[in-house]
Amino acid sequence: MPSPSSSDERGPEVIGSRDGDGAGEPLDPGSWLRAGVGDAALTVSNEFARVRVRADRDGNDLRLAIRSLRTGREVFLDALQLESLTWLDDSAYTALLTEPFGPQ
Repeated sequence: MPSPSSSDERGPEVIGSRDGDGAGEPLDPGSWLRAGVGDAALTVSNEFARVRVRADRDGNDLRLAIRSLRTGREVFLDALQLESLTWLDDSAYTALLTEPFGPQ
């Protein structure tokens, strides 16, 4: 039985990695995401949430599309927005989860 965080849909395997192609050749930055055939969605879930994540190429640049399967809400994050998530500490996430849709 798959774990709750495993994907419902099996897409193509990711080609390469940030560190190289497996043969010692470095890859172009970001090629691990751009090199795949198709944009298979990945479902991530636990006891609190269930989201579908996929690459979105419809905008001006590559973005990550994240859709809540519970609410149907979707957000598109570019590289800078994704990196900014790494700047936050645990207290920022705690505050976000306290009032996820802002002050009422």
